[in-house]
Amino acid sequence: MPWLTGFGLALAIFCLVCRLAQALRLARGYGIALGVFCALCSLPPIPTVNVSIVGFVYALSSNLSLSSLFLLLLAALHQIGGVRVLAAKDRLWLALALIVPGMTLYLSALGLLPVDVYRLGFSPFVFGCGMAATVALLLACSWRVGLFLCCSWAFAMLLHLIAPFGLSTNLWDQVLDFWLFCWAMVHCLLHLASGLRRRAGVGSD
Repeated sequence: MPWLTGFGLALAIFCLVCRLAQALRLARGYGIALGVFCALCSLPPIPTVNVSIVGFVYALSSNLSLSSLFLLLLAALHQIGGVRVLAAKDRLWLALALIVPGMTLYLSALGLLPVDVYRLGFSPFVFGCGMAATVALLLACSWRVGLFLCCSWAFAMLLHLIAPFGLSTNLWDQVLDFWLFCWAMVHCLLHLASGLRRRAGVGSD
């Protein structure tokens, strides 16, 4: 398991435990301490099975992309400092921006498109042009989301060029993953359902 994925999964556990502590109305300090404790406990292997909790989750999922890692870092900073970098509107734009390339990638992987989109990820120039166009469009809609994706994807391309940490040489694997795509889909569907409920409430009044 790549250490970046292990670090990202530990961050995810930290954020989930902090959210659970908030739901139980625990003090922020106790929630953070409990989240750190659970995240650290998830890293070493369990003696009886010789597999860590993070390793077990990794076996059921896949490598996390750098975009997911950056989002988890922002979520962890929000839990620690209470500062939300991406507002609700920004998160919606981010989810929409991830759905479009995600749908293209997975439809291509299922053979429903005549082009092998995944193969384009091995060409930094071709892939970079498409990502640059996406970021430019997002900057016009939400500068926070555009800046976030610009930084994360630029970092992904840099790692692609110097190829450390045993990461995949395909840029798709560094900017998008299945769990991030699922988050984007669920986020947009929940936003749509919330909007429909509000409209139904207004109409009934």
